[in-house]
Amino acid sequence: MDFKNFLIIEKGISPYQAQCYLYTIESFRSKYPGESKDDIMEFYISYLNGDYSKSTIRNIAFALNRFSEYRGIDFSIKPPKKNKTKIQYLKKEDVYKMLCQFSSYRDISLFLLMVQAGLRVSEVSKLNLDDLYFKNDDGYILLKDTKNREDWKVYLMEDTISLIQSYIALERDNSIKNKALFLTRRNTRISTRAIQNTIKKAGDSIGVKVHPHMLRHTCATQMRINGADIDTIKNQLRHRSYESTQIYIHAVDEVQKTNYKKYALSIAQDFDVK
Repeated sequence: MDFKNFLIIEKGISPYQAQCYLYTIESFRSKYPGESKDDIMEFYISYLNGDYSKSTIRNIAFALNRFSEYRGIDFSIKPPKKNKTKIQYLKKEDVYKMLCQFSSYRDISLFLLMVQAGLRVSEVSKLNLDDLYFKNDDGYILLKDTKNREDWKVYLMEDTISLIQSYIALERDNSIKNKALFLTRRNTRISTRAIQNTIKKAGDSIGVKVHPHMLRHTCATQMRINGADIDTIKNQLRHRSYESTQIYIHAVDEVQKTNYKKYALSIAQDFDVK
């Protein structure tokens, strides 16, 4: 079994990530054909001494660790820790402003699936009609072949379901044989780039720089602000580990501030503090 298939089949790594690891190992092999433990260490040190970002070095470390495992080499690198990045998300008023920029049921539905249900832009693009399981104003969508390569139920709010149903009934050309849920004017499946451009244009209209993944961050952050626990957010975003979900703990600051002012002992109205 070659290295790429080892990653995908044996280790359960996505094909995209496996290809990224393969690029690293091909570079290593071209410089160190002996592929020894010392060679691996020297290759890694060359990146540590170079002008590379921490995320790049982390990916190099992960690739080399997997390769060592594949070759049966007793060697493991401890990757550098991730930098803590500030999560960008939309405030509720900005979500409302963006909603007003869309002129079709299709575009509103696309937006809500990301900002309210937390779908990735690629997942929205890949949705098919038979992924919908709606009964009146209740139901869910079934995501297939997702990033973690397993089917997943994603429950939707009533307003999102209603808007998708309106799009299908009033805008979508249902006379053609195309299983894609969201179509372009030419009745082809909408691309991720087209969705990105639609979201960017709406954001520009209200003076906010918006990208699709920011909407996913908004979904998780607003859930946290409204009191959702980490397990609920993890399940909605379909994260494999809690580490990916922990970044949304930042929203607890706003929850803490709101709850503190609501419940803390207040003396201003009974005592002259000036």
